[in-house]
Amino acid sequence: MKPIFFFYLTFGAMLFLVLSLSLGHGHAGHGHSLPHGHAGNGGHATDQAAPHHTGSDNMSIWSFQMFFLFIGGFGIGGYFAALAHWSLLMTLLGGALGGLVLAALGYFIINLFYRRQSNSAIYSEEYIGLTGIVITSINAGSVGQVRCQIGNNRELFLARSVDGNLIPINSVVRITDIVGSMAVVEIADADGQNELPWRRGSL
Repeated sequence: MKPIFFFYLTFGAMLFLVLSLSLGHGHAGHGHSLPHGHAGNGGHATDQAAPHHTGSDNMSIWSFQMFFLFIGGFGIGGYFAALAHWSLLMTLLGGALGGLVLAALGYFIINLFYRRQSNSAIYSEEYIGLTGIVITSINAGSVGQVRCQIGNNRELFLARSVDGNLIPINSVVRITDIVGSMAVVEIADADGQNELPWRRGSL
């Protein structure tokens, strides 16, 4: 077989791989459950705030990405085998070996990216539902600061109100969303304004 055949085979496989990843199909085989953390019983984060996973954190070996990686590696291995004028059988074996090597390498690299992306999402989502206290007033249409008790740690967030209205200092609020590094908050129920024992004497 001519080397140019394997060259075009590799080029086509890599092109489809890039298109597949750019269109967002690289999440085949993933299944994440991102429960919202809640701060009950005095505003302390409970076990519900810890992220839980369902399914695998890795890309499926049967995904289109793995197929394209194998074909691309097959083309690379076959190309060099054809240049060396190996027999047809040895050329095919060389291509198969190249496909396995590239698929394994790509599987490892892509999964590192997926796990990092997944952890980032969980880090943001786990704070939704937590209760905190405003330590810098959230002015109308502006931002302030909110402090939440998470286990034994206190986390500070830049925050804005969900409706754009003023939320005065020392108000108890609930995180409804995380946008980038900013918390979107709303005033907690009136009964909840005295629910945080760590609030007293902490300002």
